[in-house]
Amino acid sequence: MRHIGGQWFMIRTGSNKCAKKRYNADLSPDRSCSELVEEYLWAIDSRGRVIGKRRRAECHRQGIVHRASHVIVIDPRLRIFVKKRSWSKDMFPGQWETSVGGHVRYGDNTRETAARELEEELGIKATPIRLGRFRYRGTEEKENITIFYIVTKEKPKLNRSEATRGEYLTIQELDRALSKRKFVDGTVEEVRVIRWLLSKLEKS
Repeated sequence: MRHIGGQWFMIRTGSNKCAKKRYNADLSPDRSCSELVEEYLWAIDSRGRVIGKRRRAECHRQGIVHRASHVIVIDPRLRIFVKKRSWSKDMFPGQWETSVGGHVRYGDNTRETAARELEEELGIKATPIRLGRFRYRGTEEKENITIFYIVTKEKPKLNRSEATRGEYLTIQELDRALSKRKFVDGTVEEVRVIRWLLSKLEKS
């Protein structure tokens, strides 16, 4: 199931063996594991209705659906920023991804989460534009993801606790990278959304 512009589309789980200028990580301090374990998230049911709050670790351990925000970062040449996750990450360490993002903390909303993650991960202050939503049901976690995007000339400054490498790729270069690098689960579906987005931006 797939739809853009406020409705749901599904990312199915699977092992993706996929995912030019590179940016060095900055010296931002790592977030401790205890901070992540104690982080409280929105717990929601299969229809997206809030059922309470749960610890991050509990959501992952018990397969509780929770909220997340992703931001696709595009430059004026319509290249997509991809980054390699830090090896210290507890999920998908060392794998590439086509967006920045994170869990929506209990009490926060998806837009402020998107803006916060964008600044934390890439040092970019901006107001992301809402694009649509995912239902992601992976083996590692289950999320309802609101996806945003920005088009920016600002140079990303990597946070070393989040990523070790990053670069802008054209959609053709990204297609080739999908078969050569290991990308996080769900990337193939996200690239379909990126392709749709680029087609809209090219016409604007």
